[in-house]
Amino acid sequence: MRKLAACLVVLMLVVGFTIPFQSASADAYVKFAELTCSSFKAVGSSDAPYVILFVYEYNTAQVYWVALPVIDGSYGGKVVFPEQQPGTMIDYYVWGAPEPDYNSFDRGAYYNTLIPCTI
Repeated sequence: MRKLAACLVVLMLVVGFTIPFQSASADAYVKFAELTCSSFKAVGSSDAPYVILFVYEYNTAQVYWVALPVIDGSYGGKVVFPEQQPGTMIDYYVWGAPEPDYNSFDRGAYYNTLIPCTI
């Protein structure tokens, strides 16, 4: 009985010390998106402190992004970039982020679409 109690104490200590070091994923969901040849607007929800709106334009290999704060689980905002010719392939992304930096991504649920832009 003492061995069982000792094992349970050790197990509780191990679990108690490792759980705080596990990270939760920062998911981001899009309820509405407006994609054009010069802007990307998105509204949605996230469990992360920030959401990154990110645009990759294939002709010039330029990136444009903005970090938006998540307030009460919701976000909304827009990233603006130089107008591209209609039909230009543009990659539009939204992801949750622990920091307001586009390098801050923990592989949580995200939004992505690669389409030719329209005015």
